[in-house]
Amino acid sequence: MERALDGFLQRWRNSPARKPLLLRGVRQVGKTYAARELGRRAFPGGAHVVDLERDPGFATVFAADLDPRRILDEIGLRRGGALVPGRDLLVLDEIQACPRALTSLRYFKEELPELHVIAAGSLLEFALGRDGVSFPVGRITPVTVRPLSFFEFLRAIGKDVAAEIVASTPHDISAASHEALLQALRDYLVVGGMPAAVAAYAAEGRRSAALEQQRELVRVYRDDFPKYRPASDPDLLDEVLGNVARGVGGQLLFTRLARDRTRPTVSTAFRVLVRAGLVQPIHAASPAGLPLGASRGVHRFKAILADLAFLHALCGLPLSREIARADLLDIYAGALAEQYVGQELLAGLSRGGSVDPELFYWAGEERGSTAEVDYLAATGERISAIEVKASRPRGMSSLRRLLEKYPGVPVGHIVSMEPYAVDATRRMVRVPLYWAARLTD
Repeated sequence: MERALDGFLQRWRNSPARKPLLLRGVRQVGKTYAARELGRRAFPGGAHVVDLERDPGFATVFAADLDPRRILDEIGLRRGGALVPGRDLLVLDEIQACPRALTSLRYFKEELPELHVIAAGSLLEFALGRDGVSFPVGRITPVTVRPLSFFEFLRAIGKDVAAEIVASTPHDISAASHEALLQALRDYLVVGGMPAAVAAYAAEGRRSAALEQQRELVRVYRDDFPKYRPASDPDLLDEVLGNVARGVGGQLLFTRLARDRTRPTVSTAFRVLVRAGLVQPIHAASPAGLPLGASRGVHRFKAILADLAFLHALCGLPLSREIARADLLDIYAGALAEQYVGQELLAGLSRGGSVDPELFYWAGEERGSTAEVDYLAATGERISAIEVKASRPRGMSSLRRLLEKYPGVPVGHIVSMEPYAVDATRRMVRVPLYWAARLTD
């Protein structure tokens, strides 16, 4: 599968100022695959993967001193061949299983910079909570690997022409192209962006094959919950994750995310899921100025999941009936569209690089106000306001209220199933769903 991440990895490989790369992200999102592909394409000796979870014996290599040359020699002895800087790529996979390997990355940067090193892990934040673990701040380049975007999905299933349109700046297109893209999007909304689900759909052409992979993925993540002890209880994590999934699109309250638990206990469980990458918080903020995080609301927040796949597997709703709806923004009462748009905005903001972006939303500050704009995003010095709408609004929409109150926001975007259109008088642009990622350009 071709990923947006691939271009970043190639630039990293060629940079004389590179640091060891740390690929973060949830399990089975494609971290190791991306590293192997880089090794295959860009290194004569390929990628040499050391799986520190599957083969814990490698931990002894890091148990003594952290001299990178000694470490490299011992890894070569265990693998049956020397690793040569410039020719070979060293991949330390599941590095959270050996925290001293994580600490060693700083010495690879300082004492053996000619060697290309990629580390990958899915539970890194929990490894860092252990005593004696030092994170090599400033000596590594951290990158969050995300699920496949809609563009990447189209490339993976061989729809290159559609992918080219989705990658372009929003513009007027034919009615036939518009409908074809919405139909392809309908497939993506079911399949999601987790590589296993996309691969199953690409191979078999059946949405049901992807759904089977989604259920298996959720089982794998639930099996990981005991590893989060003592930070939180596995049963509580499961309950909170399920309620976050059912609450996508609406404001969340900690007291409603779990029964018979204290607010601090539920808050801790929510933060654990955020640290694990399964949940992305969306905090209320004011678009009065940058940075948006300076006006972050502490008690007003929403959330989306790591991928559409988790929404389907956790909600347990009749997807076949829901996906047949004429308006894609009606599915799951609008939650599916808001999850999708949030994912695409994050993909657009990160562009496969080392930026770890945040999203916000706006809620009317007046007492009793119901005004709400689904997403705020900072792109350079510009604030983007994005509203996900099923149909043309009647009366004063929340987006219009925001634009009137905050003239510093240059334009408001309405994401819907309707074709691209510009209303310069009202400072609004209507953008079809399939171009959601381009709103961060």
